[in-house]
Amino acid sequence: RSQSMGVKFVSGNLKVTAAQGTYDAADEGRKANDVGVSYLLDNGITLGAYMVSSDDDMDAAESYKASGIEAQYTIAAGLTAVVNVNNYDYKVGTNADTGMSTVSDNGSSTSLTIKASF
Repeated sequence: RSQSMGVKFVSGNLKVTAAQGTYDAADEGRKANDVGVSYLLDNGITLGAYMVSSDDDMDAAESYKASGIEAQYTIAAGLTAVVNVNNYDYKVGTNADTGMSTVSDNGSSTSLTIKASF
């Protein structure tokens, strides 16, 4: 059994999205919430940020949280530079499922991507 819903708000150069979802199965009781925002500046740079939080009620203390920021700039027609900085934190629950990760993990990543479209 699963359910999800989301909303998107746009006003001028501002975009805000939020979503919530649940997933229930034999040994899963996941709930997730996320929100994202972006804003297009007058100089052509788009700034964005997001946050995700997910917990599993069936696996006590299992959780995943992530957040990040992004800057995007169109260098020329069809050529865009994107810089992302992301952070995540995963905590294993007390009822680790077979085949799933049994190790908590956290970290961050930074990337620069040049996108070309023809």
